Amino acid sequence: MQEFSKILVTVDVTDPSFGAPGGPGQQVEALAQVVSGTYRQQQRPAQVTVITVVPDGQPHADAVVEAARKSLTERFVPLMDAGEVEVLVNVGVPFVEVIREVLRGGHDLVVVSARRSAKARGVIVSNMATQLIRQCPCPVWVTPRHPTPQGQGSVLSAIALDHGPTARVLSLSASIAALSGRKWNVLHVPEYPLEGGMRLRNVDAAEVQSYEEECREKAWAEMHSLTDGLAAEAGVEVKLWMAEGRPSDQIVEAEDKLEAALIVLGTINRGGLAGALLGSTAERAIARARSSVLAVKPDDFVCPV
Repeated sequence: MQEFSKILVTVDVTDPSFGAPGGPGQQVEALAQVVSGTYRQQQRPAQVTVITVVPDGQPHADAVVEAARKSLTERFVPLMDAGEVEVLVNVGVPFVEVIREVLRGGHDLVVVSARRSAKARGVIVSNMATQLIRQCPCPVWVTPRHPTPQGQGSVLSAIALDHGPTARVLSLSASIAALSGRKWNVLHVPEYPLEGGMRLRNVDAAEVQSYEEECREKAWAEMHSLTDGLAAEAGVEVKLWMAEGRPSDQIVEAEDKLEAALIVLGTINRGGLAGALLGSTAERAIARARSSVLAVKPDDFVCPV
């Protein structure tokens, strides 16, 4: 079973949804709910740390830090059922300080709230969540706008068979499904690397179709080889799905059809300008998804912080 032993929860105490007069808003409640559920589902107690970051250069910095610490301790920590919680207030660039704390403390999960629009399909993801997805070395769990009733919804693994941390995505998904009592679904959108060249060479349509069918058959076989053993070991049933089209579109469609409460997917390690652009499958899916999203880095990821 894959579990989390050191969970780092990042909270923006300046977010209006945190400091609402009537108490923390639904996004904050959803954040606390995800942390509480994850903590309870570990077979061995996890260590939970809550962090907020105060931007550098604030006037009366010491007073601001103490106010932030008090706000976390009194307004957020009581919302969680997570045992004894450590509270940290750092000063600096928020996402950089969170990543530095991950590296210092050896945390194996970061949980962050996504600041979205109030529409059903929000397209606004906080800068914190985006930067952590791109640069944080450990898995990043982005929570939804609204709390989800415990036990409802499925775990949806969105996998690419030829790149990314597929094995880690599936292992975590199987464990989470087993520990939370949720159904487990696995989605793959097949790729046809030779198809473009075949069409340029005016290859017969029947040959192109045969090639695509061969790719799908190989993908089904690989999906079974990757998931059957994990499902048996975890004691859960897994259902495999394949869809055609743009991966981020298919992930969002599957989220609705399969009533996903959590989407688990991998990110691709990219450097240079491409790595700085908002455009990967993971980022597009997170920007549109209504449920939680757990983004997992590849094994060869090099943290730039």
